[in-house]
Amino acid sequence: MRHAVLVAGAFESPEPLVAALLRAGFAPPVRVDSLSAALRAMQKQPMELLILPIRMAEGSEKSTLESVMRDTPSLAVIGTASEASAEVVLNAMRAGISEFLMSKANVEEFTGAITRLERRWALAQVRGEITAVFAPKGGQGCTTVAVNLAHAIARTRGKRAVIVDLVIGLGDVALQLNLRPEYDIGELAQKMDRIDRDLIQSVAAAGPDGLSVLASTDRLDLAPILTGDLITSLLNHCRQTFEHTVVDCEHAFDPRTVATLDASDRILLVAQLHVSSLVVAKRSLNIFRELGYDDDKIHLVINREGSTKVVDIAEAQKVLGRKIDGRIPNDFHNANDAQAQGVPFLIHAPGSALARSYDALAARLLAPSASGAAATDASNGSVGLNGTSRRSRFFGLLRR
Repeated sequence: MRHAVLVAGAFESPEPLVAALLRAGFAPPVRVDSLSAALRAMQKQPMELLILPIRMAEGSEKSTLESVMRDTPSLAVIGTASEASAEVVLNAMRAGISEFLMSKANVEEFTGAITRLERRWALAQVRGEITAVFAPKGGQGCTTVAVNLAHAIARTRGKRAVIVDLVIGLGDVALQLNLRPEYDIGELAQKMDRIDRDLIQSVAAAGPDGLSVLASTDRLDLAPILTGDLITSLLNHCRQTFEHTVVDCEHAFDPRTVATLDASDRILLVAQLHVSSLVVAKRSLNIFRELGYDDDKIHLVINREGSTKVVDIAEAQKVLGRKIDGRIPNDFHNANDAQAQGVPFLIHAPGSALARSYDALAARLLAPSASGAAATDASNGSVGLNGTSRRSRFFGLLRR
């Protein structure tokens, strides 16, 4: 669902146009009295559309508006005026206004502008982020973390998000969301020469709150063609289609997983406060360093905190030699009930500490400072600083 801000005075008769906006799939617009109020609203909630009188884009806040439009490529602006002189229209275009309408525009004219903007949004290039959720051994709740994090991003951050299940043959992302997808990533693997945004969106199943789901394939005969290079290409296409991609990884440092880790902007390493889990997590951190990943790229998340009293957070941080970035409490009752119903925690028990922990984790990961230096160019063939492939270096380590 798209979101809009409507500034007072943009239209002489706004109500019929607001109704047309709702019919076009928008949420009820946020109504404000000034451009400064509109800018504040856009800081609180990502918006795709700003509607305002053009005269407001010519005042002291013009530079601020231009900066917002430059930094938010998905934002479109409809400017209005009571007259349509060449000078007024030209000034609107110079200010970056996407569409110009008369303030007395009718429903047909307004709908036409929205239709043109829909084409623009459909064609806009997305440079999305990728988060790999990884645990080197099973039983850590990796899939549960991936599913509920992806849903929290889609629901609370206004992002177009997708979760990709790369646990070939045994993936249960769709099961946790009570989905029976008609297609899965096996379809994409067989059509990589024709893959584009439309194909990915047609293969993805519709999950809750706008979350898209690329389910794993049960066809083990397709495993040989699901190579590391193919996964790199698939995730590049996901990056160009969705604002955020969450990947549920297999529990092994195999070529598919290493390709995913290379392509990701950040890695969530999931562990529990058990001795064996922490030992394996520490080994994984060492392998990440061998692979050349910056420390900022790794986010260590403790799952099911409170399920044991053997090790506490302070002891875990001492053992691992780094801070814990996220803590998800143990709540067996809510977690079990939610998974039995096939719904995310934020739907089943939105007020619980368990659900709030995913909201907090999503907010932390998507904060501007959480990406930046951690970003990885997935199109560079996963080449390290010394010019060698990370995958080549990694499998060389295993042969030592």
